[in-house]
Amino acid sequence: MKSALKLFALVGLAYFIAVPAASGATTLGVSPSPTFDSGIPKSIKFRVQSDLKISIDLKVGENQTTLQPGQTIDVRLPVGTQITVATAVAGHPVGEVIVRVEPLLYDAIVHIKS
Repeated sequence: MKSALKLFALVGLAYFIAVPAASGATTLGVSPSPTFDSGIPKSIKFRVQSDLKISIDLKVGENQTTLQPGQTIDVRLPVGTQITVATAVAGHPVGEVIVRVEPLLYDAIVHIKS
């Protein structure tokens, strides 16, 4: 009877170890997001919102855009791309990096404040 119980315990333990490993689960029990290929996202979608009382010119990657007071824009940019200030305004000198695109920004809103 004791050997049957030990065998049952060993088989149960092996099952709980083997099944998550065979299914591709990570050690935290979280499966990778299907939106990323090989762990590196191609581009990140997020919003940039101006909380300033004046318009601000931004360089978004290689493009330049003007963000009006209270305006929000949707962007989709590759990881590593920077959004910088193109024309100086109070509190924001030319070339200041507003944000560098990272995977954690997915679906976030970046607020530009004075």
